[in-house]
Amino acid sequence: MVEGINSNPQEIKMKKPGLLSGGGEMGERLRTFDWSKTSVGPIDTWPQSLRTTLSIILNSKFPMFLFWGSEHICFYNDAYRPSLGNEGKHPNALGQRGEDCWPEIWLFIKPLIDQVLAGGEASWSEDQLLPIYRNGKLEDVYWTFSYSPVSDETGLPAGVFVTCVETTKTVETLQRLNLSEQRFQNLVREATVGVIVLSGQEMKVEVVNDMYGRLIDRTPEELLNKPLFNIIPEAEHPFRSMLDNVRLTGESLYLYEQPYFVYVNGEKKEGILNLVYQPYKETDGTITGVIAICQDVTEQVVSRKKAEASAHQLRSLIESAPFPIGVYVGKEMRIQFANQAILQVWAKGDDVIDRLYADILPELHNQEIFTQLDDVFTTGIPFHAKNQRIDLVVHGKLQSHYFNYSFTPLHDAQGQVYGIMNTAAEVTDLALAKKKVEEEKERTSVAIAVGELGVFEVDLTTDEIIADMRFHEIWELDGSISRGQYALRLHPDDVSVRGSALQKSLKTGVFDYEARLMRKDGMVRWVRSKGSVYYNDQGQPSRTFGIVQDITEQKNFAETLKESARRFQLLSESIPQIVWTALPDGNLDYFSQQWWDYSGMTLEQSLGQGWATAIHSDDLPLLSATWSNSLVTGKPYQVEARIRRADGAYRWMLIRSVALWTEQGGITQWMGTCTDLHEQKESEENLQSMAEELTAINEEIQTRNQELALTNQQLIRINVDLDNFIYTASHDLKAPISNIEALLQALLRTLSPESLASERAQRITGMMQESIERFKKTIASLTEVVKLQKENNAEAVLLDLAQVIQEVSLDLESMIAASGAQLEIDLVGDIAIRFSEKNLRSVVYNLLSNALKYRSPERVPQVYIRGETTSEYHILTVSDNGLGLEAGRLGQLFTMFKRFHNHVEGSGIGLYMVKKMIENAGGHIEVESQVGVGTTFRVYFIH
Repeated sequence: MVEGINSNPQEIKMKKPGLLSGGGEMGERLRTFDWSKTSVGPIDTWPQSLRTTLSIILNSKFPMFLFWGSEHICFYNDAYRPSLGNEGKHPNALGQRGEDCWPEIWLFIKPLIDQVLAGGEASWSEDQLLPIYRNGKLEDVYWTFSYSPVSDETGLPAGVFVTCVETTKTVETLQRLNLSEQRFQNLVREATVGVIVLSGQEMKVEVVNDMYGRLIDRTPEELLNKPLFNIIPEAEHPFRSMLDNVRLTGESLYLYEQPYFVYVNGEKKEGILNLVYQPYKETDGTITGVIAICQDVTEQVVSRKKAEASAHQLRSLIESAPFPIGVYVGKEMRIQFANQAILQVWAKGDDVIDRLYADILPELHNQEIFTQLDDVFTTGIPFHAKNQRIDLVVHGKLQSHYFNYSFTPLHDAQGQVYGIMNTAAEVTDLALAKKKVEEEKERTSVAIAVGELGVFEVDLTTDEIIADMRFHEIWELDGSISRGQYALRLHPDDVSVRGSALQKSLKTGVFDYEARLMRKDGMVRWVRSKGSVYYNDQGQPSRTFGIVQDITEQKNFAETLKESARRFQLLSESIPQIVWTALPDGNLDYFSQQWWDYSGMTLEQSLGQGWATAIHSDDLPLLSATWSNSLVTGKPYQVEARIRRADGAYRWMLIRSVALWTEQGGITQWMGTCTDLHEQKESEENLQSMAEELTAINEEIQTRNQELALTNQQLIRINVDLDNFIYTASHDLKAPISNIEALLQALLRTLSPESLASERAQRITGMMQESIERFKKTIASLTEVVKLQKENNAEAVLLDLAQVIQEVSLDLESMIAASGAQLEIDLVGDIAIRFSEKNLRSVVYNLLSNALKYRSPERVPQVYIRGETTSEYHILTVSDNGLGLEAGRLGQLFTMFKRFHNHVEGSGIGLYMVKKMIENAGGHIEVESQVGVGTTFRVYFIH
């Protein structure tokens, strides 16, 4: 009970006069405050009830607050002051009107005050969230408090007495505990191994995940809160004694390849497990149960035993393989293994094992093989050669042979190279055939001369043309020429024919067109141009090679061939893949002619989801699940499946699709292709079979690395397929967009100036051009993403963060000067980050340029850059006082093509690529932002 206040919680009444004495800091402030400027008036005019109440409050060690009078003037004591924070309402809150002091929570507390003053009844709230402004910002604060009336001399409520305790730390602790429990439950539920928690002597199931249920073909609901061995009594021996021992001794138990069985619907299910039993402890350390972690290794164990059982058989198979195989160990290349095929190539007899490679084949000393072997042994990098000439002494005579061969390093358990495996295939006959091809080229040159064909080659990077005399004669050109120059000779009606043929050639690799030529003497001649497109190492078109022929006579005397020529042209313009499109909901609305030719289905049978009836039943579940996932996430779609041909046969197809997005992040259409890879799949299966046989030999040396090597191969193939898919999508879209842009320009040229002058025409053509430009920017952004994927393996070097920041600041000097921005750089010590040099510059450039671009027009831009090092990370912080973002939109900030401010130029992939570069290097990025305050990025680079 507080002196001067009734124990009745419904009302506070003054028992005896109080004095304004003591009260610590707040008592001194209250006595020196100028109260004449407030509604309560000078202190000497205060009623005794107010004086007495304040004496109680000021001299109490419990946090107290008082609202007094019609304006709810604020009073509080020293114990309450810490709740106001270091930089907030104190000391200005003293004497303030309640509404002015607490604007952020007034709508909540004003009804409580009115309720107390009106009815005289106290109120109580526990762990109530009331965000208040303190410590320089708005903080979420939790309170337990009571509001009680304080009566004046008339007996009526004149003020509200508040006792309160801040419970923020307690609430946050409970929230963290709940979050921790939720994370534990999620971890157990999503674990890829079986997890079960058993309590007490009866082994009651407290926690179990789906994976454990699958091991014994039970659902978690069938197991929870029941003794485990009541459900599977057949497993009680030997597992109960093991579990009891762990529970009673507190010692963990690890079991590998432990057989088990259970009965499911009367049938016996057997398997093999890796088990970990650990004691389950309460917070006080008491052991109350056992945690069991179970991994099903049945397939691995069975596969290993089969491999071991067939090792001798596989070795015999390799020894009798039709292609040469040899294994050489040590720096001196001592022969450890040589099959019959390689012995036949060497022709040195069978006594070669444990002898030096150089002694068996001394004729190779002056050839490149010994250097290649030494390089592979020293660097550990495989070597492959094609059509390599090797001179061997066979039956005393030096003979030239041609081989495709590989030298593959063999590693021991420590990763050191201890030997080399040599596989080869003789291609002597192929090499001789190439000579015949060269001779055929010579004959072709003669045929060109006889047929009066003009030969030309075009450098697509420079447009330079190299052509023979006949080409110049046909086109009536002199000296050096370019594509644009000789195109001027074409008949105006045929310019588009040539343009279309050349555009399509960039896709198909070939071009073939006929066009009319306007000669200087006014005559019209027909020419035919035919050739191929060649690509560089990056897959880009680099040059074309072709022939041109004057076919005027043939055209004049072969009019009946026009229809055949037209059909041939249409056929040459088509692509071999099946092309299809779908609506955003996944219903297909278009198929190319190849689909009808291949499937034999009608339009009605195929549209919507009807196409699915042609998918093999074994492949349909995966295809449907992958397609459904892409429709939800918008991610590119790719799957391999068998599709029924019109004759009922199934062929493997690679089915790909990519979504077309609007600037607002919505999907407008799906574009897809089906590519026949049946022969490729069969080849892969054959190659895979041979690879498994070869791997079996190496498994004797390094069995533990087999699974990791297979996984790496799969990941590499997936990454390559993904890169190819994105590249193909962006590459295949360039030509249609260029055609659309060219058609738009052609349309504008054909329309009259009067038509184009109308406001509607200008608006429509402007919108069309803007759409084309946006499409081109999207394709360019896809290309940047592909480049990022390909540069993931760029060499990481040690970089001085301060130097990188200085160089980027110089690059942005004009932007900094134009915006008047103020940069503050604070680096704690010398910070050296191991990272790709290009990628680190890109990260700093994107963050700094974004801070400048998205500045607020209402204040001078201020950018703060800080670098520091912890035990685990180098941390780069970039803060600004710019526009900021709502907290609810931060999750979309790193999404590709996502932009939140359209007044600034950008593609929407900068932060997406920054996040990818950082995560690919093992780090991560965080962001905080507040509208009208600014944004802070923190980048964590691993040491």
